[in-house]
Amino acid sequence: MYTDHEYVIVHKILITEFNRFGNKWRSQTLQFKLPDKKQLFSIGVPNTVEISHLKKGNKIKLQLHIFRRGRSYSPQFSVSGVLLLQ
Repeated sequence: MYTDHEYVIVHKILITEFNRFGNKWRSQTLQFKLPDKKQLFSIGVPNTVEISHLKKGNKIKLQLHIFRRGRSYSPQFSVSGVLLLQ
């Protein structure tokens, strides 16, 4: 799949941890914007991907896992990796 954006810019990292029924639950959300747009996008990130080291303004590449559910032909995606650009 081709995209014309090489990277995205981190706006905010939201990590929520809470205790529920004796188990630790953790939720991660990444807010980012495209380099040429002012709109913010928000996406949930699985706990297997560590994003706590990211700061506002960092340029990152998102590795996406593209799949479909059931008999649907519409593509869906999830974040499977984050690469920090220097």
